[in-house]
Amino acid sequence: MHWQLKRDDDVSFYTPKYFSAKLHNATLYNRRGVADKIYNGENKTVCSWISFDDTEISAVNGDEFHLNHDEHFFDTKGLDRVYYNPRHLPHWTWYVNQGIVDKENIDGTKYDTIIVNDTSIYVKKK
Repeated sequence: MHWQLKRDDDVSFYTPKYFSAKLHNATLYNRRGVADKIYNGENKTVCSWISFDDTEISAVNGDEFHLNHDEHFFDTKGLDRVYYNPRHLPHWTWYVNQGIVDKENIDGTKYDTIIVNDTSIYVKKK
């Protein structure tokens, strides 16, 4: 797994454990038809993404990151974790606890800021 960020023709790839980003004016998107097929057992393929207007990125090499791990992640205090895995649910929703997710469909929801730390995504609930 990796994070892919696109801006016009510029495409960058990041290893999640060395990556943190603030995505400004961002929206959660999902191809529901494709997600439904994955939910029903078909092979996984890319079917969700987050669009954004601007970003701040913290990505460092592995050695530096492991020495100062927390310093490189954006603060998520007071934010709620978002969950997406079309094998479990065919839409974006809220992460509650290990193995527990909400059922609310938040596809298409727009946020002032979305924070990505490693493989986790956080927002301020509306």
